[in-house]
Amino acid sequence: MKLNFGFTIVELIVVLLLIGILAAISFSRLIDRSGVSEPVVVDQVAQALRYARDHAVASGCPVQAILTTTQVSLRRPDTLCAANFNATVPAGDGSGPYVVQTQDGHAISARTLVFQPTGALQAVSDETITVGGFSIRVHAATGYVEEL
Repeated sequence: MKLNFGFTIVELIVVLLLIGILAAISFSRLIDRSGVSEPVVVDQVAQALRYARDHAVASGCPVQAILTTTQVSLRRPDTLCAANFNATVPAGDGSGPYVVQTQDGHAISARTLVFQPTGALQAVSDETITVGGFSIRVHAATGYVEEL
């Protein structure tokens, strides 16, 4: 009686074919980052607006959030709550001005928001900012930043 050990050539080819298909699928998901980066940019923009609100409350002076299509930058008065916004708001780690750049061409709806020392917006109604296909609402009365 002859005992056979091992695999047939057909079994080996089927296993290699399955491994190749799985590798191709996983590699294509690694390369396509567009589905991942947009929610990350939305979170970064919302965090920048929250930081502006928190800085206004902590400093007792208004903070201006300038949203262009490619970045969010924060400005504050240069001297004791003056009416101008000539100074930049420093980043939390002190590495320079607080600026958020968009990635992969996700456009932000351009506008300027001013957070008062109470945290509220200097606006009559809520503001809605779009980032790609997502939206962020800033409530005027409280300055609460809500990702929609």
